[in-house]
Amino acid sequence: MVDITTRLKTKVYGVPVSGWFTWVYNTENVLANNADEAYGAGLGVGQNKKAGDLSGAYKYAYIEQDAVPAGLNDSDFGTTNVRGHQVGVKYNVTNFMTIGANLFYTETIIGSNNPRFLGLFDVIFKW
Repeated sequence: MVDITTRLKTKVYGVPVSGWFTWVYNTENVLANNADEAYGAGLGVGQNKKAGDLSGAYKYAYIEQDAVPAGLNDSDFGTTNVRGHQVGVKYNVTNFMTIGANLFYTETIIGSNNPRFLGLFDVIFKW
């Protein structure tokens, strides 16, 4: 597999901002259906280090069926043969506890194209 990833972190008016892009090509699964490529891009604003911190993020991903092993993909986003969007926010309630929400909109690339909406709510404690 060939994987090229780039990340950029900076501050805009004192607010942390980050962006990323990744592209993956599976050289061993070159099939007639050309389902051997994946890419994704995202943007994040803010950070979560102490009480009162707020952050938000957006991700778009396009993952063809044979681009990566299905078990290694983000299971919340879906398996492989999927493309879609993820939007999330996270808030530090205390220095050791965050709450967050993520919304997903995904659909299959090849085959039955049934859109999928999913919402997840997280509470995370750090020890």
